[in-house]
Amino acid sequence: MTLYPYGYSNEMVSFETMVERSRKHNIEPEYERRLFNWIKAQGGQIGIGSGWRAPGADTSPASSANKSFHQDQQFSNGFIGYSAVDLVAVNPGGVHRAPYWNEVLEQGRPECVTWGVHCNVPNEPWHMQCIEQDGFDSWVKAGRNPPVPFYPIPGDGPEPAPTPDPGDDDMAVKTLLKALNHNAPYGTWYICGSNTKTWISDGNALNQFGFRCAEAQGQAVDYDSPPPPIPDNLPLTAKTAVDGYRYCVCTNANPDFVASFGPIVGPIPDGVDEYGR
Repeated sequence: MTLYPYGYSNEMVSFETMVERSRKHNIEPEYERRLFNWIKAQGGQIGIGSGWRAPGADTSPASSANKSFHQDQQFSNGFIGYSAVDLVAVNPGGVHRAPYWNEVLEQGRPECVTWGVHCNVPNEPWHMQCIEQDGFDSWVKAGRNPPVPFYPIPGDGPEPAPTPDPGDDDMAVKTLLKALNHNAPYGTWYICGSNTKTWISDGNALNQFGFRCAEAQGQAVDYDSPPPPIPDNLPLTAKTAVDGYRYCVCTNANPDFVASFGPIVGPIPDGVDEYGR
């Protein structure tokens, strides 16, 4: 089993343990996906020294001003969490060391675009965040946008099936898929479980899922008005809706992606097979 450096001593941990520890605080889901796929590709040579920081931490001027991506920040989609870590490298026989620039994705290198993350702070080759984030003030001015969901990275396609966090197996997840090749009155929407899916054939039901998605993003919802539009893509929400579920959304799903969730439970939409293709 490959082990990864963790913290600032000489501790080596499994990949699963490293991910689990990162999730003790809300880590932005798309950033997490890109970060850990890149770390896994380093074969145990690179790991995480630290991630989340408390508000007002005096680790850096940015942290003291609550302008660090290590701290909980609110994104435009309602998610609140952190989106930066400091990396460490294996140092055989000693405590983990800071990585060198040639061991990480220094800002501006083509590989940064390949993986969707970069080390962008001068003189800090250990600090890694999403390529959509550079300076804090510019990110705020641009609208506090989350990183582009389902960013295509090596080993993980542009539309991976959203799955529950391993550390949250006790928390149910609903995944909404919209097929791109059907013409049902409300579009061909499916509510998916781990290996089955149900066709949403009713506009009122779809409205209810719109409310649930908004709740799971932490939005204030007016139930006497139409729900906010269901987002084109929504990574696994950090919050739960009033029904106790967390939500993922993927629209324009291709037929094979829809089929990957298993057979349809209940009526099958006209013109498709039992898998929704």
